[in-house]
Amino acid sequence: MNNIMEELKSLFRQNGIPVFGIAESTLLESEPKGYRPSDLLSSALNTICFGIPIPKGVFLDQKRVNKNYWRMANIYYHQIDVISSQAAVIIESHNEMATPVLS
Repeated sequence: MNNIMEELKSLFRQNGIPVFGIAESTLLESEPKGYRPSDLLSSALNTICFGIPIPKGVFLDQKRVNKNYWRMANIYYHQIDVISSQAAVIIESHNEMATPVLS
């Protein structure tokens, strides 16, 4: 697991992701049906979560805040989907199973 985490940390750092973590999937098993880790991958042991900060300036232009926000969301959702897929490949290269939860 340590090798996987080091590779994931490297992936996240290279992509400007300052916030990420891992937790046991059992902690999320009380979520509504369809949102539990085991609903996506029955053998899920851990869940990885990460986030990308949105520049605060996006929200300062009051005339275009909605347009600016949705443009940034589109860019960031795509980026998160790509990184999630790359993280799954890293995990599976260590003979584990992973599924990215896409935006």
